[in-house]
Amino acid sequence: MRNGTRSIIAALSALTLAITAGGVASAQGLFGSAGGFGSAGGFGSIGAIGSLGGAGSSGSLGKPTIPGDGTFPVGNGLFGTVKPGIYQNPGLPDTVCIAGRAGPTIANQSFFLNTFGPFQYGTAVIIEPTDTEFFTASCATWEWVAPVPHSTGSVGSSGSSGSLGKPTIEGTGVFDVAAGEVEPGIYQNPGLIDQDCSWERVGPNFETGYSYEPEPGEQVASAVIIEPTDTEFITTDCATWKWVAPVPGSTGSLGSS
Repeated sequence: MRNGTRSIIAALSALTLAITAGGVASAQGLFGSAGGFGSAGGFGSIGAIGSLGGAGSSGSLGKPTIPGDGTFPVGNGLFGTVKPGIYQNPGLPDTVCIAGRAGPTIANQSFFLNTFGPFQYGTAVIIEPTDTEFFTASCATWEWVAPVPHSTGSVGSSGSSGSLGKPTIEGTGVFDVAAGEVEPGIYQNPGLIDQDCSWERVGPNFETGYSYEPEPGEQVASAVIIEPTDTEFITTDCATWKWVAPVPGSTGSLGSS
């Protein structure tokens, strides 16, 4: 691990959060039992976002938004429910943004963050139609980026293109973002049946990552933002990651979804 200990935040809902100098200590709540990451490696930072709105409301571009604090049922985006899709969040300065999902496919999820000095990190999440609740705390407003993929497309390797000519990243490996082994952007992963999909990012002022454990016979999707300033992306026991949109605030080499 880099620069000292890694803090683990597990089971993400209705949390009790303790923040210590240089990172996060612990938190626990209703999204399953405590758990951690099985793989070794370092971690990183994330992206930026759009306008303020309520759960199911529209931002400046007519896209659904979710407030940064609250627990919301997943539905059609109306009457206080959250519309399924891929969302991104820029985070808030020196504030730990946490998100959690509940649903019949998710047995457990884990999150950790180490910070180094002044920090602000963003994140991305995929909310599936099978999810029942979405929990968020101390975040900026979440903005919808893309729908839940109907299929993952063809499998490719890091730096290669999938069936639609979009970059992909292998499901297990350590990739040097600075060296161009990974194209920055928002990626999604469908997960693998009976596999805990874990990812980790290394950036200039913090390390962060998530892990999802599926119920037996199920798989859990994930989403992540990889920024141009990231140095490494580590992924373990996931399916192939597929690019879905550029980092917010930039046009990206492939344009937005």
